[in-house]
Amino acid sequence: MATKLTKPITRELFLQGYDRGWRDIVVTMQGDCVVFKLKGLKTSYPVPFSNILADAFKGLPLQVRESV
Repeated sequence: MATKLTKPITRELFLQGYDRGWRDIVVTMQGDCVVFKLKGLKTSYPVPFSNILADAFKGLPLQVRESV
């Protein structure tokens, strides 16, 4: 059985992105998306889980729906 997210989970990756200097990448799982953000900047990039699943299973006969 899967665990539902009740609070955001934030982790810092071992990767860096470049925007006005090299910065650590912070990832937050919240609700139905994953949010990427460069540490120290306000801009964030949310990616819905549905898009991640669609890319991961591209070409496979898989149907996905939200559980109740």
